[in-house]
Amino acid sequence: MISHDLAGKHVLLLMPNFFNYSKILIDELEGRGAIVDFIENKQLPFDFVSPRCKFRFLRKLVFTIFDLKWNYIKKQLYPKKRYDYFLCINGFLFDKRIISKLKESNSSIKTILYLWDSTDMFEWKGIENFFDKSFSFDPRDSKKLKIQYIANFYPKNVVKDEFRNNDIFFVGTQHSDRYEVLKKVVENNNVSINNIKLLIKYKNGIHNKFLYHFLRKFNNPFSLNYAKNYELIEKLRRDPFLMYSPISSDTILNLMNESRFVLDIQAPNQVGIPHQMMRALSMGKQIITTNSWIKNYEFYNTKQILIIDRNNPVLSKEFLESDFQIDEIHDVIKKSKIDNWIDIIFS
Repeated sequence: MISHDLAGKHVLLLMPNFFNYSKILIDELEGRGAIVDFIENKQLPFDFVSPRCKFRFLRKLVFTIFDLKWNYIKKQLYPKKRYDYFLCINGFLFDKRIISKLKESNSSIKTILYLWDSTDMFEWKGIENFFDKSFSFDPRDSKKLKIQYIANFYPKNVVKDEFRNNDIFFVGTQHSDRYEVLKKVVENNNVSINNIKLLIKYKNGIHNKFLYHFLRKFNNPFSLNYAKNYELIEKLRRDPFLMYSPISSDTILNLMNESRFVLDIQAPNQVGIPHQMMRALSMGKQIITTNSWIKNYEFYNTKQILIIDRNNPVLSKEFLESDFQIDEIHDVIKKSKIDNWIDIIFS
């Protein structure tokens, strides 16, 4: 594939600051000579973008009346600055007025959308219509929205590494039922937790001691989930794999490098492949995942990938004791190496 020329091009990047993936992308763009302005694309407090959030109608009403997203993002824009490209990753802070404002000074600007979360998790359907080109990491979304599919990117300097132990690697943040699944994996399968870490960091606006003591008396899903997250944040649960401060990207990579297996616990109903698993696949690691849809990908191989039930995660002894070694990384995986990914996105 011919490398896309970005020398001297001005790029406005609206992107989540997730682990170090924004730095990986910016470094590659700047390495090609692009001039990049970065704005963090984050979810504002009490945002209504999740279809399953509580008090959604009220949240949406407040955001609409006070125009919260636009009032936040317009302060960070440089509307009179020249841009050749606007790349928006995910839709948390997207407002159609961003594009109209940019086009006032940049009539020929090319606008690109990439979704690395599913529209099942966040209500972004329709924003693809405001962009010249749109992509999704989720194969089902790409069909539903009639946009192009491409998996999440991974760094180009990743090399196939000889693992140094039989540990299972997992580093991720708590969401949905991830804590419960991870706890079952650890306790029911007697696995080492040396390289397993769950980050607890979200304290929402209704984090309240009195509400916790009231809701814990009830047995409905909302109350149970609220009580669990409150106890995790307040360190009332003391599982040894929990952590409360992020670790560096170098530490994460070192833990992955030395591990034979990589565990993936995807958000329920999400079928796209996350960055971390793409990196692991590019390294030839064996994957343990709750994502049963992975069977539909071209690279699926039962010797490399074990699908587990998130309600009863049993790790096959045969899989754990196999002597699997990959000969060649699948072309579908190579396509998402950061340099190839950029060529596709900006072509």
